[in-house]
Amino acid sequence: KSYLKLDNGKYLSNEKSPTQKIGIDKLSDINYNIYIKTDTENKNFYLTNDDEEHVYRDMHPGAIYIYNGKQYLVEEVDFEKKQVILTKTKTNYFTVAVYSTEIKRLTENSQKKLLKNQKVTVSHGRVNVRQNFHSYNKLQHKTQKLIGSEDLSIPDLRYNTQAMWLLISDEYEEILDEKNYDFEGSLHAVVHALIHMVPILAQIDRYDTDGTFVEDDLEYGQTMIYIFDAFRDGVGIAERIFEKISDLLMMARDLIKSCPCTSKKGCPACVMATRCVQMNDPLNKKGALALLELLIEGHTQVEKNQQIDIPQKSIPEKTDTTSKPPAQCPECGKKIAMWDGKYGLFFGCKGYPSCEYSLNINTPEQITCPKCGNLMENRDGKYGEFMGCTGFPQCKFTFKIFKKKKK
Repeated sequence: KSYLKLDNGKYLSNEKSPTQKIGIDKLSDINYNIYIKTDTENKNFYLTNDDEEHVYRDMHPGAIYIYNGKQYLVEEVDFEKKQVILTKTKTNYFTVAVYSTEIKRLTENSQKKLLKNQKVTVSHGRVNVRQNFHSYNKLQHKTQKLIGSEDLSIPDLRYNTQAMWLLISDEYEEILDEKNYDFEGSLHAVVHALIHMVPILAQIDRYDTDGTFVEDDLEYGQTMIYIFDAFRDGVGIAERIFEKISDLLMMARDLIKSCPCTSKKGCPACVMATRCVQMNDPLNKKGALALLELLIEGHTQVEKNQQIDIPQKSIPEKTDTTSKPPAQCPECGKKIAMWDGKYGLFFGCKGYPSCEYSLNINTPEQITCPKCGNLMENRDGKYGEFMGCTGFPQCKFTFKIFKKKKK
């Protein structure tokens, strides 16, 4: 046994408590031992242990870690020995890890349509999560103002877990675009609102789940929202969300609708998140509310001459040709899609018919990705044909292929 003298004159023993020995509060089978650095060489004071997922998020090198009301600076993390070394500190800021998330679906255990909106498909299954922790931000305690950012160079966190995912129709994206709601900001805000309400639905901690969205998913060719258990192998939270998804969507909608804030980006009471890895940017509160209404109730009838999947009149031909199209329309800023018209494939704005920008394709077999320059290839997804980048998974850029309706 050894003891550490605290600032209040009391002593802290390094003997493990029964809960630490049994691990009833640990949900992962990979745990790290947390030590406080002492003056004695090679003899650090054992403090506690924690799940690997929490270590990556809260105890990366340079992080400010709070334990029993005391601040500690994470001085070193040994990912091979599964050890974290802390030193005492006092700061006026806290840290937030910044990371990107990639999800690969492994199995689909269940699938269903929403009761009130049969256009929305919801699934539950197992996924592989890969998170790259590339930096962290320093934010002031009182104002949450960003005062600094530092790069991280640590191994990626990879684990299998359970997830729920929602398929978002391209039709809904067009409806939001018509209302001038930023689609990415709307999706981002919906993910935040859903995660805010999960603890009420499933009686868990806010950080027991995580979420993300993917635009133009490579397999489905559609936008998807994921909510997943933030633990290796999962603990059944995603399955509960799948069972109660209609309730969760309505709770998220009511949360946003009842918030009196007038900010376009919302506030911490509705769609902002304190530990958002993207610093709550972009967010669109009104767009999130509109998207949730569409998911729950179904969209309002789109005027026939504004249908997005099937152009009702021919788009004027262009003399310009290319094999490397822009990612966005140079005239209106909306996404570029691929169209299968009377005279073959061509690039056109997804904002048609309000925007009639188009571009002929001179060599369809040599179309290159506008983001990375790799060749694009034709693929068949669950919801139709699309063009995907051969640089996948490093590059996930896709073109949706729209076809004219046969008379």
